[in-house]
Amino acid sequence: MRITQLQVIGKTAVKNNLILFLIATLIIQSCNLFRPKHQTTPYTLQYPSHFPAPTIPPTNELTVEGVRLGRHLFFDERLSGDNTQSCNSCHLQESNFAEPFSFSTGIDGAEGNVNAMILSNIAWQQFFFWNGRVESLEEQVKDPILNPI
Repeated sequence: MRITQLQVIGKTAVKNNLILFLIATLIIQSCNLFRPKHQTTPYTLQYPSHFPAPTIPPTNELTVEGVRLGRHLFFDERLSGDNTQSCNSCHLQESNFAEPFSFSTGIDGAEGNVNAMILSNIAWQQFFFWNGRVESLEEQVKDPILNPI
């Protein structure tokens, strides 16, 4: 069977059009890279009317899904160095998310030199840890995970 010049040009044109279509699709899809891959549900924080509105960072808006994830992670022991302690190990829910001991105890039984701060009304805090070394919850969350105690 003999292939004519028109058939070769036709196949090349189809191939080029397909490549242009794929490139255009990738460009259009790349514009959506920073949009969430799922829908989130805004969460309305309820607090007393005499409280000021808390400052919520625009990069970490409150969502129902985020609150659910935070609650799950708060009780997840896999975040500790040996999978035995969660945030709730020190910030005891039954003690109003405070630690009823003078000093925190770490994963290897090592005792720290302070206890874990109370978490009540934490949305209104401006500094975190007893010495105020971080200024946001987003910064604060890393320290207990990385702390050797």
